[in-house]
Amino acid sequence: MSRQHFSFLLVASLVLAGALALLLPGKTGEDTYGGGLFIKQLEQRINEVDSLVVTPGQGGDVIHLDRGKQAWSIRELEGYPADWARLRELLVNLANTRVIEAKTSNSAYFSRLGVQDIGDEGANSRLLEIKLPGEALGIIIGNEESARGGQYVRMQGNDQSYLVDQQFDVGIRAMDWAQTEIIDLGSALVAELQIVHPDGEAVTIRKVSADDSDFSLQGIPSGQKIRSAWTVNSLANNFSMLRMEAVMPASAVTIEDPVSLKLLSFSGLEIAADVFRHDEQGWISIQAKAPEFNESLANESLRGEAEMINERVNGWVFRLPDSKFDSMTRRMEDLLEAEDQGENN
Repeated sequence: MSRQHFSFLLVASLVLAGALALLLPGKTGEDTYGGGLFIKQLEQRINEVDSLVVTPGQGGDVIHLDRGKQAWSIRELEGYPADWARLRELLVNLANTRVIEAKTSNSAYFSRLGVQDIGDEGANSRLLEIKLPGEALGIIIGNEESARGGQYVRMQGNDQSYLVDQQFDVGIRAMDWAQTEIIDLGSALVAELQIVHPDGEAVTIRKVSADDSDFSLQGIPSGQKIRSAWTVNSLANNFSMLRMEAVMPASAVTIEDPVSLKLLSFSGLEIAADVFRHDEQGWISIQAKAPEFNESLANESLRGEAEMINERVNGWVFRLPDSKFDSMTRRMEDLLEAEDQGENN
């Protein structure tokens, strides 16, 4: 995500806040009262934010979100891309935050509002450190105010606490900030899916036309029947809304005896994947490919789609939900009626 794009996305959200700031008193949370911006310098310098550090109370993990030339990344996930939509929403909300009223400045009462220092015993607050060139802002996020709306906050190093008009979505795990969607290719787009096991067994489902209601299972042994059309059709959803539970660099793992999947869409887009076990959990590596026509016939849209997918997945392996791993490793026997059941029928 370029700085220019960052600015473009934020400016519309901040125009109203900037206009109101001219009419309302106050400069920062230190001296702002009802209606004023809580952190005016963030409203003025939001496009300069270089990093965000999240420190949960009670010994939680510290999370570093770093801004690169093209995108934000998560240091604790080896530089995996951050969820830009979530991060942008948080920064915009912070920049637009206004004070409802000043609350206590007596540290003995901070625990009631949840705005204790992170290091205090029993603290359940969250510290957000926003780093700008030459300046760092520390914001302690406390309890939500359910009756009136809003949330209690305090600037780090300042005893004055406030009730503000926003509620902040601050994840306390590195994965909370990651782009968890790997790929979303629904069954309506699938022409063929093949699952090949290390021992050579292959399971292939196919549609001749996108208008067909069901997939056909190829290579059914003589005298046997599929369990149900749903059982076969469900395989085509393997890459639909596929989300990860964890991620790590592909260089950190040796892929042994993978189950190989190949999906062909009606548009010609190909998805190749290796599904494997690592530390007793299911993982996947993915690559997308556009059809290789000669240059005059090259489908630029498909190439662009493949490139977008590969930008997201290349160099990474993703931990799968158990249900997805099970579906991606189906064998022929999982799709057919038991032989004795077929004979009874």
